[in-house]
Amino acid sequence: EGDSQLNFDNPPPKFSVNRPRILSDTEGVNFSPWLTAVYFRVRDNWYSVIPQVYRSGLQGVVVIVFDVYSNGRISGLRVVRSSGRSPYDRAAISSLKLSEPFPEFPTAFSQDQLTLQLTYLYNIGV
Repeated sequence: EGDSQLNFDNPPPKFSVNRPRILSDTEGVNFSPWLTAVYFRVRDNWYSVIPQVYRSGLQGVVVIVFDVYSNGRISGLRVVRSSGRSPYDRAAISSLKLSEPFPEFPTAFSQDQLTLQLTYLYNIGV
């Protein structure tokens, strides 16, 4: 929903990372601009590390949950759904580590930490 406008930049075919989902309480603060910034940063870093094994056409889905702190650092990174292919899982993890530090939280948000979920799709039509 609403992601169709993101197709202006020619992403690799059949690859996508879903917009991040916030799993913790946002206190009603609008995180939409922040999530958009995180999305583009993570996606661009992911495209730079997608492993060559994807050329085999092997499909995979990786879901990662992690904490982001107000200083932009991440921790508690865990693969909650593995693709079953370690290069795919490693590339997804690398995309997050390469994206540190994350942007500052919106000033209206009083907490020091958020929990995010990201889903990566390999060789799956979007």
